[in-house]
Amino acid sequence: MHTLIDMSDIKRAQINLTNVSQLTLFANRFAKLLEWQMPLFSEHPWIIFLDGDLGTGKTTFVRAVLHAMGEQGKIKSPTYTIIETYTIKSWQILHADLYRLADPEEWHFLGIDEYLNEKTIFFIEWPQKGAKMLPKPDLLLHYTFLPQGRALELTAFSQRSTLLLESVHEVYM
Repeated sequence: MHTLIDMSDIKRAQINLTNVSQLTLFANRFAKLLEWQMPLFSEHPWIIFLDGDLGTGKTTFVRAVLHAMGEQGKIKSPTYTIIETYTIKSWQILHADLYRLADPEEWHFLGIDEYLNEKTIFFIEWPQKGAKMLPKPDLLLHYTFLPQGRALELTAFSQRSTLLLESVHEVYM
């Protein structure tokens, strides 16, 4: 089931994915749409929050996006390093997993703000651990388990992510 819900400035879409192959296929399509969008709205970094229970596919999704964008190397989970960085084409892509942060203040010690510019895409897992220290997201991807697979709810918080979500709806739904 795929739906696009209009809530004035906030748009949501939900996709049910029955297996990892579907998650990977969606991530590949998402990566292509994100690449298409990057030059259109390049004044700020893209901030994408990923939320959901352990094992719902957050890291798997980011890995698939990075591979689809052209990353050739091994993509490690940032569970223990907290952050991994990649340079793909002219973009810097950051992938953070904040699950192990004991205090939201630790965010400042990581020095992440120095990396954020108009050529940055920043995927942040477990954003609730960063509380109010994190930049405002463009997009939230919320994963939940279903009896068969998982549901992925996408929530857009900016004009550019709303356009991305509408493109996802046209391409995927």
